[in-house]
This record gives sequence, structure tokens and C-alpha cells, in this order.
Amino acid sequence: MSSRKSRRARSTSSSPRAARRSGNPARRARAAVARSAPRVPALAPALATMAEKCGSFAQLPDALHAESFVSGVIGQFQHRMPDTAVLSDVLLDFVDALERTGGPEQYALLRALAAIGPARIAAAARAAADRRPYIADVEENGHDGDVLQAVLERRSFAVPYPGERLVEPGTPPELVVRLNAQRPDVPKDREAIVLCELLARGLDPAEYPYHVHVVEQLWADQPREVWESAQRLRARGLSRERVLELLAGALGPHVRELPVGRGGVGFDLKEYLDSLAAL
Repeated sequence: MSSRKSRRARSTSSSPRAARRSGNPARRARAAVARSAPRVPALAPALATMAEKCGSFAQLPDALHAESFVSGVIGQFQHRMPDTAVLSDVLLDFVDALERTGGPEQYALLRALAAIGPARIAAAARAAADRRPYIADVEENGHDGDVLQAVLERRSFAVPYPGERLVEPGTPPELVVRLNAQRPDVPKDREAIVLCELLARGLDPAEYPYHVHVVEQLWADQPREVWESAQRLRARGLSRERVLELLAGALGPHVRELPVGRGGVGFDLKEYLDSLAAL
């Protein structure tokens, strides 16, 4: 493995300290899905309605109009909130309502709040927007709470969040922005994120297919023993990068080409699971 140092692909559009350490608001916000208990219950119905009717935001022509829209939303909250309420709590509830609604328009508004909202709100909105692609398909199947949190943990281990993705030193800022814009729920984007990380880590290109395949297994949680092995290795104190190397190494010896007409590659599942158990 190369000794060159990679760096995290921090988005130039976010706070330079976003997600830098475990105490950071963005990192804490990513630790759980949207709250079920509102901070300002009296406004919960109004916030839910506003979140559902924000479709006009996605049609705004430019950033100036978008900022005016967000300022208007904040003004409505200030006018309607109870005397005992704190505006930041109302806005955080609105972020939760947008995430629960979860459509493309809500996603766009979360991105706007992340870019131009007050610092505390921006961190929460950025985290909500970042994690949305990791759990959207699971939410559509009716899961929430602990199930979504478990999916977030597994998939963000496989494919890091924007701002935490590895790039080679000296990567131009515009390419960093493009990398952070790649969606982990789109297979081609997911592969691009993985390949950028492997390049930054200086791994042997011959090993790339095994790493890509392991990430796909982790994303889909199939076979489940891959994630179980990753958790076991992490509990022993191994780094994420080392765990992925071990998983790819366990897969590699058992990969074989499939017969013509079936496409791609396959592997001996029993032998692979035995290798995982031996890690």
C-alpha cells in the first residue's frame, strides 16, 4: 500500500469545519434520522404543511430568489411561533419535516438551508440532505427509527458522506465539488466514489474490482456476513480502510468468471463465507 497521504474531499460550499470531529454538529446530526418528537409541538402541523408545499422553491430562477424564499420562510416562523419558542428550534423542526417528507423539492430546500441558513440550521440541513440518498429506498418500504439508523451506519461505512470522501492530494476544488455531488444511491456514482478513494489510498488497481464488489455487498447487505465481519473487525480496533482491505482480500481468491452469456463474475459463496469467518 502506498505511503502517500490522501485527504478528505471537503465540499467548498460547506463550513470548513463541517464533520471534522465527532463533536461537530454535522457529525452529530448524521448520527440519527429525523426526530419523531418536535421541539415546538404547537407548530408541528404547520411545519408539515409547509414542507409538503415547498415545490415552488425548486422552480426559483437564481440564488437571490432562493435566499429571499428562505428568508420569507424564516419570517413566517418568527410571526407564528409561540412566545416561549426559540427560532432555531422551529427551524430544526422544519428541517426534520423536510427530511420526513423526502421529495426532490424538499431535498433542494434542505440544500439551500445548508448553504445560506444560520450555522446551527445549516449543519442540520446539510446532514439531512447528505443522508437522504443513503436511506430513501428503505423509507419507501415503510421502515423508520432503528432500522434506518442501522442502514445509515452500514452504508456510510461502505460509501462515506460528502465531505468525508478521500481524494488524491492536489485534486482541483471543482473536482472535489463534483465528487461530493455524486449520489451513493446511483450505482455508477457509487462506483466512482469508491474508485476515487482507492486511487487516493494508492492501492493496486488489480484489487479494485474486489473492493467495488465488497462495497456493493455492504450497500445491499448481501450476504449479511460481510457487514457482520466488518463490525467484528471494527470492534477489534481496526480502521475502516483496513477492514475494507481484509474484506476484499477474503473475496479475491474465490472470484471466478461466469460462463459466457451470464455476464460479470461470481464467487463460491461457501468458501467466501468461510474466509470471512476466519478474519
